[in-house]
Amino acid sequence: TIQQAIQQNRLFVTDFAPLQAAVASETAPGWQKGKPLMAPLALFVKTDNFPGLLPLAIQLGQSPNSPLYLASESGQPGKQYQWLMAKTFLQSADLNLNQVLNHICFTHLIEEAFAVAMQRRLAWQHPLYCLLQHHFAALLVINQAGVLTLINSTGIVQQILEGGVSGSFQLIENAYKDWTFDD
Repeated sequence: TIQQAIQQNRLFVTDFAPLQAAVASETAPGWQKGKPLMAPLALFVKTDNFPGLLPLAIQLGQSPNSPLYLASESGQPGKQYQWLMAKTFLQSADLNLNQVLNHICFTHLIEEAFAVAMQRRLAWQHPLYCLLQHHFAALLVINQAGVLTLINSTGIVQQILEGGVSGSFQLIENAYKDWTFDD
């Protein structure tokens, strides 16, 4: 039961709330053009007979009256397509949030500041320089190539991510507002 799963710490939630604060560009590839991005919530359970997490429910928005889809109803006639649709929207939100925030923002863009600081402030003999130089070896080149091929009006971000370039930049800007050096 849900109550048992709660007591056994087997329930997990994914919350894509940051997406709702970004508006997709008018030329973005999805149906959300010019609209706030869909920010689903999903509930998962960890069972003993499956190595991963099993989805239980997907809500396609942050408000209490957003559409809610249950895995338990996916076998009912007509409901299997609704469940498939909800999982597809959840996958899209996951891809958008992870690529824009976790990958581009919190990996490439923030690491670039550290790579530049390492080059400018640490002697080449410094232990941190020795440790980090291999990690940062091609970062600036990769980031510049990313600007030329990914993050522009005709780039891959504009072509495949739901928010397009402007929506993705809004996500990054919003994330930086809450980010601190300690992060």
